[in-house]
Amino acid sequence: MDSFWSRGTGIIVAIIRHHLAARPPAFASPPTRPPITMYLLGLSILLLALKFFAVGPVADWPWWWFAIPFGLTAAWWSWADYSGYTKRKVMEKEDARKASRIAREKERLGLGPKHRR
Repeated sequence: MDSFWSRGTGIIVAIIRHHLAARPPAFASPPTRPPITMYLLGLSILLLALKFFAVGPVADWPWWWFAIPFGLTAAWWSWADYSGYTKRKVMEKEDARKASRIAREKERLGLGPKHRR
């Protein structure tokens, strides 16, 4: 005999699957590549970990070599924030999402370019 909880869980799972399959997510956007600074930060953290745990030839390098990638990353982020680069990229992404949402809704309502006479 099934318990109340197992039946309830099955119903909830079925409802969630139905809602997820019913419509695509509105927030879906094409995948983008992370900026080069994220790779630089990852390299910095990797080198720092290698130095800290004394792995291979990296253990013999002076500490200031590990400050360089962190400094470059901080300089890039400072410049991007000061120049408005970050804000501009966010606005471009929001505008693209807005345009795709408007086009999708026009198509759904039958007002898109495919349905014009």
